[in-house]
Amino acid sequence: MAVRAPLCAIGIISAPEFENRRLGVRESWMRYPNVGQSFDVRFVLRTVGAPAGLMRALERENATHRDIIGIDVAWNETRVRGPVLSLAAWLKYACDAYPSARYIAKMDDDAYLQTMEFERMLNVMHQQDPTASSHMNLGVIQWCVHTRTHTARTHTRIYMYI
Repeated sequence: MAVRAPLCAIGIISAPEFENRRLGVRESWMRYPNVGQSFDVRFVLRTVGAPAGLMRALERENATHRDIIGIDVAWNETRVRGPVLSLAAWLKYACDAYPSARYIAKMDDDAYLQTMEFERMLNVMHQQDPTASSHMNLGVIQWCVHTRTHTARTHTRIYMYI
């Protein structure tokens, strides 16, 4: 199915109605020179049962940008289930579409990726352990805590499971 073998195929989970978020991603980090080379980036959208007007808008958007994958998940799935089902559908799709990609990744449409640094990190990790890509989970978890007596405190942790 895939014609090229990127270092990493990235699926950006996005709701069908979030065109502005997708445009923001396209106009920011997707302009780095290694996007389209080392990274193949696709927006992953739930489309099953979407209203005709929304589908026409998505078709126009995809005709312009050619970076949307419609997946077999109800377009109006809940905020909890929708992203999880979208992730599962993306991983299934990506394994078939990118059999030679070293890494398959998932992002949200409100995240920013420094692709040049990310590519360097992936290459260093591969040099240190060429088998790590078959069983690695890498990410950042960020959460915010609010209490009555304290102002918001944001916590960030980087994790990697190999």
